[in-house]
Amino acid sequence: MTWYVDITNDPRHRLFDEHEVLYRDDAWIYRTASSESEAQYVLESFLGYGLDGGKGPRRPNSSIVYAYRKSINTKL
Repeated sequence: MTWYVDITNDPRHRLFDEHEVLYRDDAWIYRTASSESEAQYVLESFLGYGLDGGKGPRRPNSSIVYAYRKSINTKL
């Protein structure tokens, strides 16, 4: 299995509604970065390690980095 990572301003919506991550059964995390540029740096770092992601729509003030382990339940 591999992980998906992206940035957003609404991590719960992205994780549980759009990607259909299961709250109790899937592995997921999100953390707020100090700025949009810091969130982008973190995203690029994880993408550099081979994680999937960075495909979501960008919204202003998106400084929250989220990630989840892809499973048969999740959608990109």
